Amino acid sequence: MKHTATVLLLSCLLVSNFSCKKDEGTAPSSRTIQFVLYTEKDFSNVYDTIIFSIFIKSGGQFLLNRPIGAMRVADIPTPANKLVFNEVVPPGHEKEKLSVGFLYEIKNVGYSWLIDSCNAGEVLHVVNYNFQ
Repeated sequence: MKHTATVLLLSCLLVSNFSCKKDEGTAPSSRTIQFVLYTEKDFSNVYDTIIFSIFIKSGGQFLLNRPIGAMRVADIPTPANKLVFNEVVPPGHEKEKLSVGFLYEIKNVGYSWLIDSCNAGEVLHVVNYNFQ
């Protein structure tokens, strides 16, 4: 009798474990912004320092504003050696239109930028910057 009760209890537990699954839903899809930096122009004689940063912005709020380094303008890579940075958009911004791009400063010259937009729901967006 004790053996039968144990077998019955184990059978019930196994059946309930396989038949009752919690619906965990689907994880929200992440959005990735790929930043690509290169130049096709010959800057080999330009030794000014340039400081690049990449950004992701929603409305008036920066979600990302990351410096990617200082270099001489002459050292901006060609397409064969382009710099590529992948950034994941923070959760909660999957359905928002975003401003994305590059900001840069050339020492003793000034500031400039490349601004692009990433449409709401776009899972992968590439910001391709051929620096001129």
